[in-house]
Amino acid sequence: MQILKQFGDVVDYKTGIITAISVVITYIFYTYQITSDIPGNLIGVAVVFPIVFAINSAYRRREDALSELASMRANAMAMFYIHRDWVKEDREEHASRIRTLNLALFRTLKDYLVADEEKENELLLLQIYQHFSDMSESFEYLREAGIIGAGMARVNIYHQNMMRSFENIRNIYIYRTPISLRAYTTVLLYFFPIIFSPYFALLGQKHFLLAGIGVSIVYSVVLVSLSNVQDNLEKPFDGIGQDDIRFDEFDVYEQVMSQMPSSPSKE
Repeated sequence: MQILKQFGDVVDYKTGIITAISVVITYIFYTYQITSDIPGNLIGVAVVFPIVFAINSAYRRREDALSELASMRANAMAMFYIHRDWVKEDREEHASRIRTLNLALFRTLKDYLVADEEKENELLLLQIYQHFSDMSESFEYLREAGIIGAGMARVNIYHQNMMRSFENIRNIYIYRTPISLRAYTTVLLYFFPIIFSPYFALLGQKHFLLAGIGVSIVYSVVLVSLSNVQDNLEKPFDGIGQDDIRFDEFDVYEQVMSQMPSSPSKE
């Protein structure tokens, strides 16, 4: 059942529309004997290859985004442990402060990545950098608590790494796969039933009508499904596709950062 549900995510109304158009035009061309022996490999070169290239590009973007999110979480945890374990007094206060800042940052990051309105994104972007600024101010409390020298340098490196990862994620969010390539594949998909229907009609004449119609259906479903896979991967943050990035993992980190050691660490 899970496989059928996942397959249903790539077979939508667009699949039905293009398949229906392909069947109708193939039948018309068969009836009026409008046929042509179009090379079968032309479909692969003209349609399949560009779509597969776009899928690979979108998949790499998603993997890069996952890598940068992992880096942000790792550096956030490292900063939390420094605030929790490297001070002698008021350890819980320092840990609570950075935990609150980390969780606020990741919640705002989630809202920023799933938002569609440009003005809303601008406000959320300002909030994200305000969280980074609050973190920077939090480091001064560490300095007052006696963390100096290499310790402060390390926490600042973690902070810098988080901001770098965020900017990389933001670039992935803003800049997508080549617009011209996506436009080309979209237009060609809608013209596909007209361009290749003479070939399907020829198959119907050589064999029987249902053979040509059946091949047109298979090609339509395969090509539109590949296009839908690419569309789902194109926006890995919207939470619609099966392969989208999930943000519910942040709840686990909230539980982890709520833990305090039983005794102060030795210095």
